[in-house]
Amino acid sequence: MKFVSRFAVAMLCGAMLLVSGCTTGDIKYWLKESRTELDAPSSPDAILLIGYLEKQDKSDKFGVNIERVKPDPDTFKGKFWARKYEDHGTVIFTEVLTTGQYQITEFIKDTPGMVTYYDVHKDPYFARTFTKPGIYNIGAYKLKTIYPEHMIGKVKFEIEPAKGPGERKLLETVLPFAKNEYWKKMIERRLQELPK
Repeated sequence: MKFVSRFAVAMLCGAMLLVSGCTTGDIKYWLKESRTELDAPSSPDAILLIGYLEKQDKSDKFGVNIERVKPDPDTFKGKFWARKYEDHGTVIFTEVLTTGQYQITEFIKDTPGMVTYYDVHKDPYFARTFTKPGIYNIGAYKLKTIYPEHMIGKVKFEIEPAKGPGERKLLETVLPFAKNEYWKKMIERRLQELPK
């Protein structure tokens, strides 16, 4: 299954899609590279979201934005961690949400010279409901930028499912940051339930 360009709107820094050297600005806010541990939960309804984004280029970096639809609508920008997984992917996760109905609004891909926003805020495929505290896997995806032959024509932006490393590998990547007892126990308990 592919999510074609009507669900992937690129907001680039120039009038032309293929312009080089466009200013990316400070996007470190959504990479969370300076943090070393998950925050303690602020609610008994806290949830942990995990996922995976496959790289099209080794230099790709990613971000994810999400909003709560019900209850108490709110927007959460720059709340996902992004951690490298081998050379071909990134594990994404966030610990700041609670139970409720959510909509992933955009995926962000930072490639040197260009930042691309894949707009999915109206796509029901990326709607999620989290009914109880726990760990939820939001899936594995590949954000693709497809350039036309001979660089003539329109650039296409697609999101398609990716195989990903599996839930065990995702959680093993997150576990070193789970120094708080709540998250550590939750992840370890889930790992015991998963096949090795």
